[in-house]
Amino acid sequence: MAIHPIDLQTMYSQIDNVAKQVVHQQQGAALAESVQQTNFVRQNKEDAKKVQQMDEQNKLSNLNNFDDTAIQNALNNKVEKIDGKGLSSNDFTNEEKLKLSNLSNFDATGIETTLENNILNNTIKIKTKSVWH
Repeated sequence: MAIHPIDLQTMYSQIDNVAKQVVHQQQGAALAESVQQTNFVRQNKEDAKKVQQMDEQNKLSNLNNFDDTAIQNALNNKVEKIDGKGLSSNDFTNEEKLKLSNLSNFDATGIETTLENNILNNTIKIKTKSVWH
């Protein structure tokens, strides 16, 4: 059996080629994973956009079915503004003002006397009721 001489240059070259192949395979795998993740993110964004559009369409369809009867009734019953009048405008006539100013001097003594006489004469009977708690 003969011993063959080892060519170190060839051996180093072959080892270098194997190392480069391993590195390229690792880089290829990392690149493939990065592309896959990018596609996954893009798909998620598209799905989220579709969900958002569907949600907005649902909101719009709910608005189309909105029952505004209460609002319409309130609008139909509102008091219209009259030009030249404010919230606290004075609409009393002079005669009504005079009647109201005389009410402060009102004396109910005559009415009270009449009621007392009617009660005393049994013309008016007052019922009283005791309530126990």
